[in-house]
Amino acid sequence: MKILFVGDITHPNARSWLQAIDRYTDDEVDTFTLATPAGPFARARRAVALAKSVRHLKDQIAACKPDIVIAYRTTSYGFLAAATGFRPTVLAAQGESDVWPPGKLSTPLKELMARIAVRHASLYHAWGPHMARTLARQGANPSDIIVSPRGVDLGNFTPPTTPPKATPLRIAVTRGLSQDYCHNTILEAVAKLPASLDWRLEIVGDGPLRGSLSSLAGTLGVTSRVVFHGRKAPEDVAAILQQCHLYVSLPVSEGVSASLLEAFACGVTPVVSDLEANRAFVKHGVNGLLSPINDAEALTRNIVSASGDSELRHRSRRTNLAQARDRASIKGNIGAFRDRYAALTESK
Repeated sequence: MKILFVGDITHPNARSWLQAIDRYTDDEVDTFTLATPAGPFARARRAVALAKSVRHLKDQIAACKPDIVIAYRTTSYGFLAAATGFRPTVLAAQGESDVWPPGKLSTPLKELMARIAVRHASLYHAWGPHMARTLARQGANPSDIIVSPRGVDLGNFTPPTTPPKATPLRIAVTRGLSQDYCHNTILEAVAKLPASLDWRLEIVGDGPLRGSLSSLAGTLGVTSRVVFHGRKAPEDVAAILQQCHLYVSLPVSEGVSASLLEAFACGVTPVVSDLEANRAFVKHGVNGLLSPINDAEALTRNIVSASGDSELRHRSRRTNLAQARDRASIKGNIGAFRDRYAALTESK
């Protein structure tokens, strides 16, 4: 099968998906990525670039003659794929809703673009049930929605051969340093931890808030306990997770987090936002803890609770390793996805 992947191939989720297709199938994949204008009037320039890219994508489709197009993200690449008229197209949503953030002047336009993209596509990826409901609301036939996480590399993300030392308490945060992930709340929460608790915060990832978060750590007096690792290769992320006791993630919105599934596969106990996406994988007090969004005091209490509850951590490890094996193997999930793609080419 020849696949044209239309999406931001610099994004870690897209990269892992493409690598899995290359590793576990015999399919040939071409890619198409938009340039991302920056600087003054960047938003307007991005809109112009999107319009111009319809012709460029049509030319690439004519040149490579794909069997299917996979468009990753509804309101940008999904809309672009729809504008070319090519079918069959597989549309992959990225977050709880790609019409984000809500309540902005651009929201009605994004909603229209999402509906056009959804109604053009033949098959859909929803990493979780809440995403499937959004796609159905936008016009997708529920029987054409694949509801499954993309998965993670269970050959790379594995539990440690030797459990991490009891102290200090090591807390992993492996999300991009952008506003939606509330790293400032996490820093405020760990700064409130009791003096009797020896802890270290391992922040993996990069983004526009790197400088301000480093400054905030200094203001809070926790610089010596916080490590900003920057962006790391997957094997290095796995090595850091294997040294940690807790995984903390506090986004304001979520699709299904590959970072959470990586923590599962490494046996790290999650303390995550109380969102529907996370409730599908984490039951509060059973295999992790759910914490209110943007509530530093509640997160402090949950970190203290998890740090002192060895039974919770042991139960979490067992349960989440099983979940990773049964639901989150990218090798197994890519195979199932490919079967659905093959059915599309036959109908074409």
